[in-house]
Formats: sequence, C-alpha cells, structure tokens
Amino acid sequence: DDNKKKDDNKKKDDNKKKDENKKKDNKDDNKKKDDSNNKSNTTDLSTLDPTRLDIRIGKIMKCWNHPDSTKLLCEEVDVGDGEGAIRTIASGIREYYSAEEMVNKYVVVICNLKERSIAGFK
Repeated sequence: DDNKKKDDNKKKDDNKKKDENKKKDNKDDNKKKDDSNNKSNTTDLSTLDPTRLDIRIGKIMKCWNHPDSTKLLCEEVDVGDGEGAIRTIASGIREYYSAEEMVNKYVVVICNLKERSIAGFK
C-alpha cells in the first residue's frame, strides 16, 4: 500500500511539474511573440550607418505657419542642389520660433530621407 501511495504521489508531482513547465513554455512563447512584434517597430542600431546620410546646410528662403497645425512651420529651403532646387520642409518648431524669425536662417537638412506628408503638407 505504501509503495502504491508513493507511486501515486510521484505521478501527481510529475504531472504538476509537466503542467507548470507547459505554462512556463506558453508564457515564453507569448513573450517571444511580443518581442518579435516589437522588433518590427524598432531599428537595430548596430546596422545604422551614418555615412549614408546626405547632410547639407540649407538657407530658409521662405517660411510660413502651417494653416492646420499650431506646432508646424513650413519652409522653402535652398540646399544648393546646383540647379537652385528648393525643398519644402515642415518643422515642429512653431512654439519656439516665429515664421519671420526663420527667414534667411541656415539650417541642417538631411536630404535623403523618404518624403512623407505631415499634417497634409508635403
């Protein structure tokens, strides 16, 4: 009888351990899934290469308040493309500078960023 009870108790303990391990494995799997989802939203800093950035000094030729935003200024910036090409840029600096202050100022521009729309401004 004692041996049978010991065997039954051992089986119960083994089953408990298996259940605990399954729960732990499920938590680990869920954590891995969450981590992989987060990785798609972040950039691996070890692969960034700052030498690929096209950084230029530009002169703000024209500047105005964005009509639909209280935070944005819109600028036309001459970055010296050789053909006199003017770039249109939106900046979130309106609470710090007025549009009039920015005209004829020199700014740093990263010229090879992908174009995107900010508050309807391209």
